[in-house]
Amino acid sequence: MDLNVNIDPEQINKLVAEAVLNSAIGEQVKAQVQKNVDELGKSYNNPIDAVIKKHINDLILQCLMAEHAELLKAKVHEVLSGKITDEFVNKVMDAGWRNL
Repeated sequence: MDLNVNIDPEQINKLVAEAVLNSAIGEQVKAQVQKNVDELGKSYNNPIDAVIKKHINDLILQCLMAEHAELLKAKVHEVLSGKITDEFVNKVMDAGWRNL
């Protein structure tokens, strides 16, 4: 009687990872990770909130650009056309030249 078992390295890694996570050590790791995540959520500068806010801002920007790009471009042009004078351009060029 032949017993043939085919297990690839990926399956072995998955089984080992599941065994560790389901063991007492895995439970301690999960508890420590959860504690760290909870601590991150308590601070004023919550990095998780920052990631979520950045993602939301990116989605809003994509929506604005996809659906309202021409209108936004026209409005920006309208506002800036009265503010960009020859004097302003010269100041910007001078400042850029000094920083070279």
